[in-house]
Amino acid sequence: MAFDKPTQPTPASIGRIAIEIDDETDTPADIQSRVRIQVKDANGVVAFVWTGNLATHLTTAQKNGIISLLAAIRTKAQTELL
Repeated sequence: MAFDKPTQPTPASIGRIAIEIDDETDTPADIQSRVRIQVKDANGVVAFVWTGNLATHLTTAQKNGIISLLAAIRTKAQTELL
């Protein structure tokens, strides 16, 4: 009896997307971020998780939007948590 050859599941849908952003810089060119994207098979099982640098996929305008969002979060945190 022959062994079954392992097969790569066919990607069918996107699951959870998680993003981590480093706000130590306010320069769009220097924004640091990581993204993890679950890719699921036809049965809804996570087939693999793609990881990469999100910043390489963003426009300068999108990076500026993230910087503005982080600045607003920082201001709110300083007001409410300090």
